[in-house]
Amino acid sequence: MRMILAGATVSVLGMASSAVAQVEVPNEAQSEAIRHFVGASLTGERCSGWEMDIDTARQLFRDAGLDVSDLQDGGRFSYAVALQNFDMQVQLDDLTPNQVCAVGLVLYGPNGQNVPDLLTSR
Repeated sequence: MRMILAGATVSVLGMASSAVAQVEVPNEAQSEAIRHFVGASLTGERCSGWEMDIDTARQLFRDAGLDVSDLQDGGRFSYAVALQNFDMQVQLDDLTPNQVCAVGLVLYGPNGQNVPDLLTSR
């Protein structure tokens, strides 16, 4: 029984190490774009009057050298989106719904401090 479990552990560790070796790290501009994308996306999910503006998001991606496919499951930076999403969810959980919407609008709404017009009214 121990030999089977040890073999399974080695197989799992081998798969994990090969997966880690294939990870591409986003550059600074790409990391910022991912952070803004996730922030605006989570705000849109939690604030019924707002949604992400697709044209502004596409421009954000182009400016950072990203393609939408980079962020989707299996994409070059899908893990970075997942990590950023987790980190931001933890931060937002400490805020009231009204605070989440207010912060999101300051950062991503009309005249937003980070990415103006990334959020638009529904």
